[in-house]
Amino acid sequence: KCAVLWGFIGLVVLAVGIITPTIFNIILRQEMRKMLPLEVGSYSYEKWRDLPVPMQIQLWVFDVINADEVMDLGVKPYVVEKGPYTYRLKKKKENITFHANSTVTFRQLSWYYFDRELSVGDENDTFTTINNILLGAAYMTRFEYPVVKELTNLLLEAL
Repeated sequence: KCAVLWGFIGLVVLAVGIITPTIFNIILRQEMRKMLPLEVGSYSYEKWRDLPVPMQIQLWVFDVINADEVMDLGVKPYVVEKGPYTYRLKKKKENITFHANSTVTFRQLSWYYFDRELSVGDENDTFTTINNILLGAAYMTRFEYPVVKELTNLLLEAL
């Protein structure tokens, strides 16, 4: 009698173990088909158009303390890291157009709001930093012909 009971319980557990994942997958697919399409009025469309998640950007800068000596005497820069300067970011999509080839075009707008409480300083803090693009241009021409170096120097000085 006890063996029959345990056999029955075993069959029930086996049946539940086989049926549950199948039913779960069916329900999951139905919910995904309902929620994932990017169509006007769908759940995902509203979340995609106006992202409800708060976003922030934190920036750190390297302030060149001895900028005058670097420029005048060519000494090694002494830099101090400043940051974070934190901005809250708000994004919104507009002019959303769905096309026949299953693509979407839109214009994304972004707004940045300075968050003083999460920043080390004021938004109007001043600092001196290195212009990496100009530095890279000068570095790339270091082994070029003298005329190329001279033209690069003239260009960099003009900027």
